[in-house]
Amino acid sequence: MRAILVTGGSSGIGPATARLAAAEGREVFLTYASNAAAADDFHGS
Repeated sequence: MRAILVTGGSSGIGPATARLAAAEGREVFLTYASNAAAADDFHGS
C-alpha cells in the first residue's frame, strides 16, 4: 500500500486531494494548522 501526506489537509484543495487518495486505496496522513474540526470531519468520512 502506498501512503500520502497531505499538508493543509483541512482546507482548500487539501481535503479533496486526501479524499481522492483515500478512494484510490492509499493510506492518508493529514496535517493542519488550525482547523481541527475539518480534519476530524475527514477522519470520520
